[in-house]
Amino acid sequence: MSHSVEETPGRRRISVLAPSIPELFVEAGRAAAEVFGRASDGAGAAWSEEVAIAAPDREALLGEWVRQLVLRSEHAGARISEHDIVYLSEGRIVANVRGSLVTRAREPVEAITFREPSITPRDGTVRASVVLQV
Repeated sequence: MSHSVEETPGRRRISVLAPSIPELFVEAGRAAAEVFGRASDGAGAAWSEEVAIAAPDREALLGEWVRQLVLRSEHAGARISEHDIVYLSEGRIVANVRGSLVTRAREPVEAITFREPSITPRDGTVRASVVLQV
């Protein structure tokens, strides 16, 4: 699994490569935490939350998954480090996310929208990308 991020002013394109759809969503969560995550400032209290999201299709679900992780991390003041998917279908995901509470953000996030989500199976892997606007 791997991911890359292309940054331009006000936008970030996250591209992800994984061997399966569930691992694709986990890696997309890691990418979101890396790009928008909060900086570690020492050992903070443990934090966890269940995330349940519905969307009309898998591509929209991917965009909403990344958006929700960023916004929940920002709202809670947490650095998300783990994503355990409990349930994943074409239009719904339920996951437990865990991390630790911190006090410093890399950059404040007031709102985030997504565009152009895509998921493409290719050569035994799954590729995806989503453009986030902040």
